[in-house]
Amino acid sequence: MFISICVTLSSLMTVLVAAGTAYLIKSHHDPCHGVELVWLPQAQGDEVSVNACDYFSDNYTQARERFQRAVQLIPSAKLESILIYKDNLHQESYYMDICILPGSQPGLVIHSSGVHGVEGYAGSAVQLALLDSPSFKTKHSDRPTLVLVHAVNPYGMAHYRRVNEHNVDLNRNALTKQEFESIHEHHNASHESYAKLQDLFNPHQAPSLWSAYASFWPRVVWNLSHHGLASIKAAMVAGQYYNDKGIFYGGSQLEPSTKLLEEWLTKYLSKHLHQHKKDKHDDASHGTHDAITWIDVHTGLGPSGRDTLLPGAHFASNQGNASLSDQQQDEGETDFSQAPSDKYVNNYAQQLQRWFPNSLLPTENSVASGYEQVKGLYGSYFHDLLHEHDANSLFFVQEFGTIPSIFVGHALMTENAAYQHGNHSTTNSSTSPMVWAKRTMLPAFYLQHPDWRRSVLQQGVRVAWQGLERTKFYSSARNNEGVENDKATAQEDNDSYSQSVQY
Repeated sequence: MFISICVTLSSLMTVLVAAGTAYLIKSHHDPCHGVELVWLPQAQGDEVSVNACDYFSDNYTQARERFQRAVQLIPSAKLESILIYKDNLHQESYYMDICILPGSQPGLVIHSSGVHGVEGYAGSAVQLALLDSPSFKTKHSDRPTLVLVHAVNPYGMAHYRRVNEHNVDLNRNALTKQEFESIHEHHNASHESYAKLQDLFNPHQAPSLWSAYASFWPRVVWNLSHHGLASIKAAMVAGQYYNDKGIFYGGSQLEPSTKLLEEWLTKYLSKHLHQHKKDKHDDASHGTHDAITWIDVHTGLGPSGRDTLLPGAHFASNQGNASLSDQQQDEGETDFSQAPSDKYVNNYAQQLQRWFPNSLLPTENSVASGYEQVKGLYGSYFHDLLHEHDANSLFFVQEFGTIPSIFVGHALMTENAAYQHGNHSTTNSSTSPMVWAKRTMLPAFYLQHPDWRRSVLQQGVRVAWQGLERTKFYSSARNNEGVENDKATAQEDNDSYSQSVQY
């Protein structure tokens, strides 16, 4: 009798969840092919009305063509294209495009999209809206230079995948050679947790409607009852470095997207700062600064349609290494299992709140929960490069919420099973990876709903303008005193983080 009741309840729950999944997909599927007017913020408090459908693209090729065309319409803009991957079998090439919009003020704002492939459509739309802004049509306007990095992971964007051409999650892959060696030599606790849930995370066959919806959810219920949602989420998102066909695979070496972006950025920063000093005849006595603000756009976490600003570096282990002595780093005394202190996170949140008051912060919701063990984040990897130029440089993630996280997890598992075990010779069959990617990943990371699109554009453009104001403030000689005060605050924050890490 008891078993019969359990089976009945499980079946009922399966039906309800499957119906809920179908409802979410249907309610968020309203392609943008008409006119969706939205007011976007501009410089000095102005606003302009635009059609959101002009910026949200259906595929990578359309997004790239729109981006290149928009850049070409701005006389002062410069465009560079970097080949990331060439698929000789299908005669396809995938590029990361970089637009430079020179400003008359010192400092730099970097805005990147597509680190997680399919998530790049939101960031691409924001970048297109910025390029269409009247404020950028004027040559060398009164602002810092803006650099737009479009489609960091173009293969993932083109195939509606979160990972790249090697099934690698770029935001778990940004590690040094020594860190990769250490990880592969010493399997950590997150690997063990992931391995216990391997069968749930990585099904061994291509999905069908039955396996993806009807039989999947009872297995989820069973695992939730045995492990708990928090443990499952932490084991999944922390990243793993041993199953190259599994979800959240961090790779075995630095991927081309990150390596090529780092090479380009290193050269550009050196040239940009050299040219700036030459143009302004700067020396140390003038008190000028070149602060950098880096906004990396993602989707999938948090309240639907709302943006949460996440500290791109400060939940990652190697961020703490910046405060270690060379001897401590050489001796390998870092304990990578320790998360930042609450004091540090709160101080960081206060800095974000000062310049981006309209966005949600990680202290206001549970978006960052479960990510304490994550390694290989972009913010950590590029931390030293940014701070070489100014202590007030800042990297953060602007995360736009979509659907509840349990459905996002379902999409990741199902899509990856289709990609690993499906039929790649067709794009139309029920076992085609592309069919499953569109069916699962788009509703999870790229909502097709007018309200969501409007919200992404408004909040994305607003944060970009606020980032320009922040950089202008910290880079201006007029605010030298304020910069020095904030340097002291930054050092206090760094000391707070150092005290939270055990050696």
